[in-house]
Amino acid sequence: MCAEGGDVEHAKKKVKIRFAKLLAAFLRADESRPHYLDTQESLIVSREELQKHGSSSGGKVAGRFVAFPAKSQLAELSDMEMFAYEVAGSLGGMLTAESLLDALKAKDARGKFMALLSEDPKLLKKWEAFRLEAEKNLLMDWLFENGIELGVPPVKIRVREIAQEEWKKLPSEVRDMKPRACLKCGSGGEFARRLFACSAPVENRLKEAEAARALLDKHGLSKFDVYSNGRNTFLLCAKCKNCGSEEIFMDF
Repeated sequence: MCAEGGDVEHAKKKVKIRFAKLLAAFLRADESRPHYLDTQESLIVSREELQKHGSSSGGKVAGRFVAFPAKSQLAELSDMEMFAYEVAGSLGGMLTAESLLDALKAKDARGKFMALLSEDPKLLKKWEAFRLEAEKNLLMDWLFENGIELGVPPVKIRVREIAQEEWKKLPSEVRDMKPRACLKCGSGGEFARRLFACSAPVENRLKEAEAARALLDKHGLSKFDVYSNGRNTFLLCAKCKNCGSEEIFMDF
């Protein structure tokens, strides 16, 4: 995954509301009960409340109210498939990835999937945690895409540069990844590379922007590739020795 910090600073709607409160409202909302964020009053409102406000203000609500991201059955099924591959497949036990994937092919895919998980309480608990993280990522993406900034950020990213002598201790898939060519001027050959340990997984656009901000503030870098082994997250950066671009192609 390649990321950059070019759009970290854009017009923000500053809202005084906790992420936990937004998440609770988002988890309650569905297609029949949409929720909206009033960015002026820092309130969560229902469709009925929005309609009342529109009537009392002559319909002038554009820009002030932002609809919560839509949740769909298709997105949930996609999360179920990802869970089967990433979590159940690595655990083994009573349920295998194959049995869960077979359930997703059934007519009542969600019902079959949940029925299987109910047979294994530990795996069911892991699914609930996995699904909650997916919902959090969707909500953070929504905050970023709509330029909404909370009084207390939902995540704080810290980066630490890894010294050359520490590289030999890193996973080979990180250690062996190298800058190969500049995507701007086409130069190849050896490029100086810098590697950073990231305090949190970079799994949504808000976290990506925060990681970019931390790199820019402390190290003057704006672009990076993300590598994660499930336990640790690393950011790999390089600059072209000819044109100074950070648009670098990485490969083994």
